[in-house]
Amino acid sequence: MDTERSYTIDPVNEKDVEEIMNLLRRTFYVEEPMNAAVGLCSEGADACPDLDEYCSSAMLSGLSFKVVSDEGQIVSVIISGDYHPTQKLQTGQEEESIDEIDRGAEGPKLESGRDRNRYKKRPDLRAGQRPT
Repeated sequence: MDTERSYTIDPVNEKDVEEIMNLLRRTFYVEEPMNAAVGLCSEGADACPDLDEYCSSAMLSGLSFKVVSDEGQIVSVIISGDYHPTQKLQTGQEEESIDEIDRGAEGPKLESGRDRNRYKKRPDLRAGQRPT
């Protein structure tokens, strides 16, 4: 019995986008731990239009690749986009660079406790600032 499987890795092209989006909707969207934790997506064809837009636009950057089985089915994908710190993003009414957004981020301020798996909130810290 031959148990060896063979795959090819190829760049993603425009004709792959819909098949990859279907794969992502069935697997990554609903099973990725962070998506599941925040309830970002639920099962369904158009469960998360914002994530659909982000993934489909990043796929054609020339930095994304697919894994294709011998049967011609896309079984995995890595989606990568180009990041420029000065890139402008629409945030509400105005455009801001990614660095400007990051500096002004109001995320959770955490400090590690004795146990590496326990954290406590530190409201006195700004995002990205380390405790002294």
